[in-house]
Amino acid sequence: MRSDSLISALQATLRQDSDLLAALTPEQYRRSPSGHFKSSVGMHLRHSLDHFGAFFDGLLLRRIDYESRQSDTDIEQQPEVALRAIRAYIDQLEALRSEPGVELEVREENDSKSTELVWLPSSMARELQFLLGHTVHHNALIAMVVDGLGVPIPADFGVAPSTLRYETRGADF
Repeated sequence: MRSDSLISALQATLRQDSDLLAALTPEQYRRSPSGHFKSSVGMHLRHSLDHFGAFFDGLLLRRIDYESRQSDTDIEQQPEVALRAIRAYIDQLEALRSEPGVELEVREENDSKSTELVWLPSSMARELQFLLGHTVHHNALIAMVVDGLGVPIPADFGVAPSTLRYETRGADF
């Protein structure tokens, strides 16, 4: 199963992140907002990019474990490091266009006290869909942080592709 539309949507979302980095100072990138939620733009972006790393690491083994992320704090603190990671993931996504869909396993994570690892069946397309939803979700949170900084942000930043299609075409699509 080909995943071209998901790959394109993920690349577009990562390009939005790249464009945002160009609009922020390093201090704005690292600044934690006041109030209940304390995560900076860098913290949210690092978290999202960690999931890309877990996906690509697991793709080789056909086993994806999103709970075993690297948590690269350089990405969290240094926008230029984040930008390099974004560009690398855009390229890695592009390389997937020539890959056939593969069956994968993904580690189940729940709040049970069991220490046994459980692996659930999945597919590359399903995990790309997860990455898209997860990244859009964190971009929506980033948009709130950036709004608090007084930095203009595009209206479609952090908005799901399906929502944008709905808003463009109306309820009949």
